[in-house]
Amino acid sequence: MAKTKISEYDVVASNNTDINGINIAESCPPSGINNALREIMSDLKDFQAGTSGDILPLASGGTNANNATDARTNLSSAKSGANSDITSLSGLTTALSVAQGGTGSSSITANSVILGNGTSAVQTVAPSTSGNVLVSNGTTWISGLVETIPAGAVQYFAMNTAPSGWLKANGQAVSRTTYATLFSAIGTTFGSGDGSTTFNVPDLRGEFVRGWDDSRGIDSGRAFGSWQTQNTNKEELSMSTSANGSTPITAPTEDGSTYSAWLTCGRNDGASRALRLRMNNTETRPRNFALLACIKS
Repeated sequence: MAKTKISEYDVVASNNTDINGINIAESCPPSGINNALREIMSDLKDFQAGTSGDILPLASGGTNANNATDARTNLSSAKSGANSDITSLSGLTTALSVAQGGTGSSSITANSVILGNGTSAVQTVAPSTSGNVLVSNGTTWISGLVETIPAGAVQYFAMNTAPSGWLKANGQAVSRTTYATLFSAIGTTFGSGDGSTTFNVPDLRGEFVRGWDDSRGIDSGRAFGSWQTQNTNKEELSMSTSANGSTPITAPTEDGSTYSAWLTCGRNDGASRALRLRMNNTETRPRNFALLACIKS
């Protein structure tokens, strides 16, 4: 059979005895050799132009197609799947640009989040500290902790050490540089520290916190952040003395029973007298529970 295209050539040299009907068998005339070479050149050109009807299989580095549409389809199918022939693009050493549909980067750190700005290479953000999320710094996205509690906030904790991001509210002097955000919030309201490099946090140990009056008139004259000593309202008991200058009284005791006694005024004229009761405790307080007061730094 006459061999009219490259796909019909035989891998066994002795079987190639003609090209497009030109005799190139042993002892052929010299003119046949010249014509055969010309035919080979023509066949190669047809193959290059895709007009010969020949196709180069994917396994041989071809597209297995003789037209551009079929070639794109075949290459797309070959790039993935169990029967893939194209398994990697390791030969590409230059990163595919964003404009060409790539990332602009030749490598990406594992577990990083990819961020694109639409023009240059993508940005990657590493996980960083546990609990962080992506937050905006006004220009791009970074890994950070979302602060929902402002510096200067005071909270109580059921543990005896301050959690991360908090300081014990124990009146300590701390650095104005290290705790710049807190210093910006409270300044020297609770003490100026050494006057230049430190400042004091409030000392809430053993104290009850009272809402600042702020011109309401309930606790007039109080400066914000000021300390106030304990006090009790003045209580008076009116009584009339009997002939012997004493008056019987009954009072409840701590165990729920009652205690009766005669209260002596020192006069027996039967007039009404104001009686002041004196408490021997060191302070007046409600029932309470001791927790650790801390300030957000």
